[in-house]
Amino acid sequence: MTEGIADILSKILTVNNHLPTGAPSSVLLTYWSYKDAFDTIHDYAENIGIKMTIYVDDMTFSSKSKISRTLIPFVDKKLSNVDLTLHPEKIKRYKCSKYKHSTGVCIDKRHKMRIPNKTRKKLIDLIEGKNIGDLTTQELEKGMSSIKYMQGIEPQVFQCTLEKMKEEYKLRPKSEKMKKHLKIS
Repeated sequence: MTEGIADILSKILTVNNHLPTGAPSSVLLTYWSYKDAFDTIHDYAENIGIKMTIYVDDMTFSSKSKISRTLIPFVDKKLSNVDLTLHPEKIKRYKCSKYKHSTGVCIDKRHKMRIPNKTRKKLIDLIEGKNIGDLTTQELEKGMSSIKYMQGIEPQVFQCTLEKMKEEYKLRPKSEKMKKHLKIS
């Protein structure tokens, strides 16, 4: 990327030269900023039989056998090389038979990513006992957004519900959908 393009992108994607917390771009930019370090850690883990899962800068390591004691010092050194800090209080160890919770996902005993029950419950609480047509436009938007997030983890989850919500959403007047975006009450 040329310096001019990089400069323009940095001005568009930052606030006071910092990544804005919660912005969709922040997740990707954080990952790409440290990709080389993450790749080095991933390769090391893979070479000693450990699977690495990452979300932004939260790393999870899983294995069918006991994880080598060399992993944490290696990770700590590689992170410190790029001015990141490993926080010992955030290190959690789980038995192979337990679900491992990590930033918005669970990892099951077969090393597959799963949606946490509390995430599923939020959607169920939103729609339980209601017809899709009785949901407010805001509830439809929240539900569709929630399902799309969950489908990033489990691609087919709540697919029928999502299709019904999309159909109902299409029937809503544009003025009702725009109120939220224009902050009209």
